[in-house]
Amino acid sequence: MCAVAESFGLAHEEKAREIQNWQEFFDWRYEVMEEGYAYPGRRAGEQIEGFVIEDSGGYMTKLKLPYYNFWKRMRTVAREVAKKGSVSNTAALATAEANEFYGWLRGKYDSGELKGMPKDICSLRRMFLDGSMQGPGSGKDAENDSGEGKENVCAQDKEQERNYRGGQAWN
Repeated sequence: MCAVAESFGLAHEEKAREIQNWQEFFDWRYEVMEEGYAYPGRRAGEQIEGFVIEDSGGYMTKLKLPYYNFWKRMRTVAREVAKKGSVSNTAALATAEANEFYGWLRGKYDSGELKGMPKDICSLRRMFLDGSMQGPGSGKDAENDSGEGKENVCAQDKEQERNYRGGQAWN
C-alpha cells in the first residue's frame, strides 16, 4: 500500500510502535504528550498532530498531541480576530507563541489584509510559521532561515486542504 500511495504522491501512515502492555503504553503516552515532542525520523522542528491507536481487537482511537491542541485553540482565536479584531477571553494566549500569533493576526486585521487571507487554520499557520510577519520577530521560525521543514508544517493536513471547498465563513 505504501508504494501505491507514494506513486500518487500521497502521504501514508506508518506503524509508529507496537506496545505490549499497559505500562509500556503509559510510558509511551507520557513521552509523546511532552511539549515539543519530535517524532523519530522527522526533520528538526517538524511536528506531528497525533497518532491513531489500534488495539488487538481492531478498535481505533486518536491521540491528539499538544501541537494539534495548540493550533485548535488558535483556530478559535483566528475566527474571533477576523470577526471583531481582538479576543475577549485571553486565556488561550498562555504562551509566547500564542501571543505572537495573536499579534500577527491583529496586525493583519488592522491593515485590512486578514479579509483577503485564507480562513483555514492550516493556511494561516503556514503563513505565520513561514515568517510572513513584517518587522521584528518575523515569524515563529525566524531563527531557522534555512527554510528546512517549513513546507511540511501541515503535511498531515494536505489531504484536507485538497478537499477544502471554501471552509467556514468567519462572519
